[in-house]
Amino acid sequence: MAFKVKARVLLELGAELISSDGIALYELIKNSVDAGSESVEIRVNVALMASGYRVLQSKLAALPTGTRLRRDWLEATVRQCFEATASEDLRTEFVRRLEGLGLQRAATVAEGFYREFSFIEVEDWGCGMSMDDLRTKFLTVGTPNRHLDRQRLGTASKLLGEKGIGRLSAMRLGLFTGVISGMEGERHWNTLDIDWSTLRDAPDMDLDEFSPEPERGGRKRPVTWARLSESATCKVTGRSPGLRPSREPSSRNCKIHSKRLARSWISISRLTGRRSRQSRRLRLNGSISGMATSK
Repeated sequence: MAFKVKARVLLELGAELISSDGIALYELIKNSVDAGSESVEIRVNVALMASGYRVLQSKLAALPTGTRLRRDWLEATVRQCFEATASEDLRTEFVRRLEGLGLQRAATVAEGFYREFSFIEVEDWGCGMSMDDLRTKFLTVGTPNRHLDRQRLGTASKLLGEKGIGRLSAMRLGLFTGVISGMEGERHWNTLDIDWSTLRDAPDMDLDEFSPEPERGGRKRPVTWARLSESATCKVTGRSPGLRPSREPSSRNCKIHSKRLARSWISISRLTGRRSRQSRRLRLNGSISGMATSK
């Protein structure tokens, strides 16, 4: 009789098995290195931290039924809940979107704002993924690709991936993962959106019932840089207390992680032997917080 697997096992392999946010990010960067990318950019945008978002939810829930949100209440809430480095434009946009709304609609709009403006994004310009790759490789846990490549290449192999589960580390960082990728010669991007909260909310779901499906994305813009014809972007949003809590990506913690990331990048370079041109860049709320080039 075959094993029956519940979908929540993916949570155990991702959010629970990965011991820290730093390791989760490291796993995503390893994927970029194995894709042969010469550079990786990590963008961390923090308008609302998870703790700030929880405070916002509590403040909305405490208001009397029938309340419509006033500008002065929203501005005070922004001062209390927003990350210190969040731009004035973001703060103004939050107030604009919620001013005058009733509580139920405001809660929905606030959640959308949180997902839109608090995220971690990893972009590389290595070997991209086709629609078929997203289905048969990215959505296949435990793919043997790296193992087969090691057997084929022998000692020449400098691959970092091993078990085919590193992509699951994304759920450690947030409830929603979006992938945009493409290959040279394709006119459109290939996209994949995954809502990990489904696994948390339906613990008895069988694995074959959890079936995110890749889609054809937007048309590629005409560009003159060949490197943009193949790329991959992984965007993680929706930091949630429903997953294992950890350090939140505040401005201070991001700068600390930038230094640790530099050390990790040097370690990756030594492991792969590709030291001359690889670089990584960390942007925090649009500003460059850290940058390193392997030597």
